[in-house]
Amino acid sequence: MTSTPAQTWSAHADVAQRSLDHFFGVAGTQYLANSHPHDRGNTEVFNYWWLAHVIDARVDAWARTADRAWLAEADRARANIIERNGGQLFNDYFDDMLWFALALERMHAATGEQRYLDEAIAIWDHVVAEGWNETLGWSLAWRKQQLAYKNTPANGPLAILGVRLSRVDASRDSLTYARTAFDWLTTNLVGDDGFVEDGINRNDDGAVDAQWRFTYNQGLYVGAAVELYAATGSAATSNGRCRPRSPPCGSSATVRCSATRATVATKGCSRASTTATSVSSSPCWRVRTASRTSACCWRASCGRAPTSCGRTGRSTACCVRAMTGRRRRRSGSRTPRRSARSSPSSNVPGSKLVPREPMR
Repeated sequence: MTSTPAQTWSAHADVAQRSLDHFFGVAGTQYLANSHPHDRGNTEVFNYWWLAHVIDARVDAWARTADRAWLAEADRARANIIERNGGQLFNDYFDDMLWFALALERMHAATGEQRYLDEAIAIWDHVVAEGWNETLGWSLAWRKQQLAYKNTPANGPLAILGVRLSRVDASRDSLTYARTAFDWLTTNLVGDDGFVEDGINRNDDGAVDAQWRFTYNQGLYVGAAVELYAATGSAATSNGRCRPRSPPCGSSATVRCSATRATVATKGCSRASTTATSVSSSPCWRVRTASRTSACCWRASCGRAPTSCGRTGRSTACCVRAMTGRRRRRSGSRTPRRSARSSPSSNVPGSKLVPREPMR
């Protein structure tokens, strides 16, 4: 008897699911090894976010088979994260915590158990309180030690979780955060070709890390757009991106770009000598420059710096100067992941920030 495509893929999923335990399962607190064959030194490293994805995989197995044993396995992975994390939900990486919160929200949806939703909300509140800030525009930092470094791995999950939490509690403002994070990603990290870059300002130079090209960033942006469309009927502020022509840096110029939506929210370039205004329909952006540095504020306004500011991925410190009036001096780094107190804005979510500490 010939298998249907659905049966074939279900069989593949069964093999992959059981391979987690067959190849990576270990006794004791470790729960799952990090690699196969097991390398003792590497295996003992605690990868919080990997285990959050294991929870998602277990919930997927339950959704496909209706076998509640997979939900018990999901809870086992959840308990293992908390136990190995010193008995607490939180760590220093906002993206890690959001992966965990997304998995917990799915466990609540699958089981109806309030404790999972309570934990997801606790993580949400913690992340927003400590990582949401106005640097480069209201958005989420990657980790507590680098509040000026913003990226897709943090803001994508924030947007997705924000929409999902708004479904279970409409009184929360999580949908506003989701829209704002998605708009920030669209403006700062989505290229004219639609490619979603990893992050910006990792070395406090305003540069985009164009050398890091990860598929999960594309998935996060698509996932956030789908969630926002389901919740609001549109993917944030516009269906198209502002794509400016590139004026020479330092010249007076007007940048015009088109969008399919009637209005687009302005982004904050007015703190230098740049005036940014939003207008209806096409052109959606009109940005006038009056100084030699402020022309480099295009990245903040329409998503890309002028060519004379340096190609995408190279240092564009003038963009930071135009937005803040000075270069930032904070330092920090992020390795590709394989193994300021701020006051609220009147129209964008704002939160108090209290820094803390790392791991990787």
